[in-house]
Amino acid sequence: MNRYTEHIIELSEPLVVRGSVVAADTGRPVAKFRVIPGYGYDSLAGGIKTDWMRGDMSEFVDGRFTFRFTYPRESHRLRIEATGYLPAESQHIKASDGTQELEFRLVKGANVQGIVVCPDGSPAHDADVVLATRDRREDISNGRLMNPRDVGAIRTDSNGAFFFTPLPDDYVLVALHDSGYAEVTSRNVAGVSEIHLAPWGRLEGTLRIGDQPGSGELVGFSRSGTANSITPVDDQYRVQTNPEGRYVFERVIPGAGTVGRELMIRHADKTFSFRRTGHTDVEIAAGETKSLDIGGLGRPVVGRIVVPPITDAPFDFSQDPVGLIERIDIEKSRSSYFRVDSDGSFRADDVPSGEYRLSVRLYTPGRAGEAIGAAGREFIIPDMPGGRSDEPLDLGEIDAAIYQSLEIGDSVPTVEGTTIDGQRFSLDAHRGHFVLMDFWATWCGPCRAEFPFLKEIRQAYAQDNRLVMVGLSLDARAEAAARFAKDNGLDWTQVHLGEWSTTAVPYRFGVRGIPAIFLISPDGKVIAKNLRGQQIKAALQSALDHP
Repeated sequence: MNRYTEHIIELSEPLVVRGSVVAADTGRPVAKFRVIPGYGYDSLAGGIKTDWMRGDMSEFVDGRFTFRFTYPRESHRLRIEATGYLPAESQHIKASDGTQELEFRLVKGANVQGIVVCPDGSPAHDADVVLATRDRREDISNGRLMNPRDVGAIRTDSNGAFFFTPLPDDYVLVALHDSGYAEVTSRNVAGVSEIHLAPWGRLEGTLRIGDQPGSGELVGFSRSGTANSITPVDDQYRVQTNPEGRYVFERVIPGAGTVGRELMIRHADKTFSFRRTGHTDVEIAAGETKSLDIGGLGRPVVGRIVVPPITDAPFDFSQDPVGLIERIDIEKSRSSYFRVDSDGSFRADDVPSGEYRLSVRLYTPGRAGEAIGAAGREFIIPDMPGGRSDEPLDLGEIDAAIYQSLEIGDSVPTVEGTTIDGQRFSLDAHRGHFVLMDFWATWCGPCRAEFPFLKEIRQAYAQDNRLVMVGLSLDARAEAAARFAKDNGLDWTQVHLGEWSTTAVPYRFGVRGIPAIFLISPDGKVIAKNLRGQQIKAALQSALDHP
């Protein structure tokens, strides 16, 4: 018996791009230039972004080039760079577009060049220099460029000199050398012939977990504010402690930062990520060696996540799910992470006194994608003598809430809670009425956009006893929801459910994002859901006119 099936595989032709590169002012061919391929992808922030693959660039002469894209991508681009000219980039090209003929007209620009100088005044020979931009952030790991070839890094010569072709955009010049570090913006580079390195800092210390040294653990350090700043440089430091819990970072960029224990988390798509389990602020001056012991304060928090039986979305904890503990009783919240074991049990070490919110998101095993539910609990750790205790705070079993599918015509789940003015609320008490119900929060911009429509309905149907309007706030604090409702004239019934991870109500209604506006019939069934804008009034009017 033949166990094999014949398949026909059709190979597509590679995308070929030919073209010319000329000077814009004279029309003459550019004598020497390089072609850098780029691959487009959909950005989470919207639009198509480009990864420029500098490791795959090719050099050409006499104004002509032919470049072949041999790997199919969503879109392809070319970037042309030449000495004395600003770079030029093509539009996005699809593989199905076939052979392309392009012309690039390069505009003259000023080269970026200078000399890197060590802290002692000597030339910085073999320093790595790179130009980082908003569209091309540079990654530094433990004080070294992660991919110097791919990012187009230049090595300085014996005189410390470097040279780049012109850049049209704002950029940051980054120089790294055994003797130190420099980071200079394009506005400051102009007219400066020397880039002076500041000596590296050094950070060392001991990690403790409870009363024991944190042996073989990961410790991470990061500069404060770089993730969201205009500086297009991402620097991360990560080392493993020795058997005595000691850690050392040798090439620390001077400035303020945070240091803490980190967890390595496996994901369903076989990738890894790192989560900081604690934060200690530190500031390191240029050339300074700072000693800082971390951990060992607070107390353990333990418990177990219990997942109810579900038939349409099997679940286990085999993919190293991670939980979050966030302190909520201080103005500047601090968060830390912990692992959840295969049976749902967890232990978060060294949690200081304070008021906290714990949350865990649940995913289908073996697959990356949307969460199928979550579990959460708020708790308080009282003050401890000496700021630490070895006795765990046991949160017991925490029931997970699983997203349910609620369709038109389905009966709605029970909703009970407390209104923002302290009254008990039950959705069942409003049987016999139409109920217009809105999940919202003060921090939700799209929720605010719906309030004018809801206020218009409130005014139009204020005397209609057939309708009840209910807001369900997912704010962490009832006071915040009450203050917002008063300030913005949301004078219908407002129920405070609490932060998303600590209430099962959104999951029972299948709410994955807010605002989520439902219209419920007098017999407790869904008439309409996911209403927005004028749809709200139209659905309500139709229901009231045809009960």
